[in-house]
Amino acid sequence: MIKAHPLHGPNKLKLGVFSTNADGGLAITDVPERWTASWQDNLTAAQIADRAGLEFMLPIARWRGFGGRNKVREWSFETFTWAAALATATEQIGLFMTVHVPLVHPLYAAKALATVDHISQGRAGLNIVCGWNPKEFGMFGTPLVEKGYDQAAEWIEILERLYASAEPLDYEGSYYTLEEAVSRPASLQVPRPVTMNAAFGGPGRDFAAARCDYLFTTFSEMSDAGKHVADIRERADKVGRDVGVYTVAHVVCRPTMEEARALLHALCR
Repeated sequence: MIKAHPLHGPNKLKLGVFSTNADGGLAITDVPERWTASWQDNLTAAQIADRAGLEFMLPIARWRGFGGRNKVREWSFETFTWAAALATATEQIGLFMTVHVPLVHPLYAAKALATVDHISQGRAGLNIVCGWNPKEFGMFGTPLVEKGYDQAAEWIEILERLYASAEPLDYEGSYYTLEEAVSRPASLQVPRPVTMNAAFGGPGRDFAAARCDYLFTTFSEMSDAGKHVADIRERADKVGRDVGVYTVAHVVCRPTMEEARALLHALCR
């Protein structure tokens, strides 16, 4: 019997590490110590977080990056293989994969996600992204659909039905058609690994409320946090679900507050 996923653990406040798989991480800066996202640094960071009892590692999915002098985030590790490798080198931390729905077929995603869930013994997580930078999508020749969250609803429905079905699956939707589709093994987590979605607009938050376990959001003032929590709880209540909320924070660590503020100023140049 597998253990509960770390995001279902006893700590009320769950902590994770975000975007280590991409050059620069969350800091777009020129400072010499900027995050280079080497594989060894990713491995070391994951093992430190694992030993410290943090609950999860969450990567971003990038293909092209933002360009500029440093070609920010052009260097990044693909998230399925990244998570699979880290799963063999850690023991308890949750490992997410970030997936662009329009770029990854749900049948492939189901197989890859279940593979990582088995390697990690039930520690896999899925961060569902429904749209992104048109230039990155253009590299694939894939235009953004008008109703991305409708496509995502079909995508996650297919994934769950593939895991649940004992027989080959036929599916006819607006975005996907499958004939006698099979994906074995199913994930260890039932009905599928824990899911997260970052959404700010109404349609996106309705999707997160109906289909995901957690909403990832951002805000500039702590006083705004309650508004985001109340919003997703209200949407989730309407469909009889309970959805958690995650956000992002920057940690600037130095021996004194003065040194920390000085470094923060340098990072923001």
